[in-house]
Amino acid sequence: MSSNTSNENVVENYLKQHIGKNLSLRKMHKDLKISRRKIVSFVKQSQNITCVKPLDVGSNAFFLHVYTYEIKK
Repeated sequence: MSSNTSNENVVENYLKQHIGKNLSLRKMHKDLKISRRKIVSFVKQSQNITCVKPLDVGSNAFFLHVYTYEIKK
């Protein structure tokens, strides 16, 4: 890995910069220039990233790759 160390979650840092926004996997892929598979892996590792309910973004789908940063208490 070039700039990603094992304890640095770049997806979590990116979503921290965009608090309050619901960002899709596609948008993060375009901005961070890393693979979608790696982004999903970082999302699963983080305790602070949550999946957004599809109805919150106007979709009637069962599941969407849309995530937001939420501070756990």
